[in-house]
Amino acid sequence: MGGLGHILAILELLKLALKDEKVEYIHIVSGQDIPTKSVEDFDYFKNNQNIYMQFEGVKNKNRYFKNRYRKGVLFSNLDSRQPLNHLLNIIYGILHKKNKRIDKYNENQIYIGLVWCSMPRNAANYVLKYVSSRNALRNWRHINIPEEFFFQTVLGNSHFRKQIINNNLRYVDWQYRNGSIPAYLDDTDYLKIKKTKCFFLGK
Repeated sequence: MGGLGHILAILELLKLALKDEKVEYIHIVSGQDIPTKSVEDFDYFKNNQNIYMQFEGVKNKNRYFKNRYRKGVLFSNLDSRQPLNHLLNIIYGILHKKNKRIDKYNENQIYIGLVWCSMPRNAANYVLKYVSSRNALRNWRHINIPEEFFFQTVLGNSHFRKQIINNNLRYVDWQYRNGSIPAYLDDTDYLKIKKTKCFFLGK
């Protein structure tokens, strides 16, 4: 459900990938993502220092997004849609003093977007250094879906900010279709996908 456990799993995979010194570029994908390009097309990322991710400042988002860290949740790994967990989160939100920060970042420094993104090796190393430099992730465990703030906020407040392209190169249809949102894709999406520059498609 996008909790802290998901971030930890991704970080472990980053460590594993970076053990191979030949790895120059990282793509964080879900089990439902598949490539839309040939292996040769991925040469696009050779010597490419851009970071491709959804990237938006949270200060202009509505209260729902801000309450995800201002009020937070009891434990981010619990499914907040379950009635008991939902009730516990309401109580936690009432008792929890409102906080306009995530870790050391104030509200003007918090960014949001999907966790599925692509980055060069040095950016991935920077994220791992951030995590290992202190007990940084302790401050993320009570955020609702922290994965959607994590890479954006950490990299958006670093010297890598200028390398971020607000496009995660993933094709996703956010309409309700085929019994799901985002939609389960089908053959009607083929021509739309061909017209994009996306390297992956989701669902």
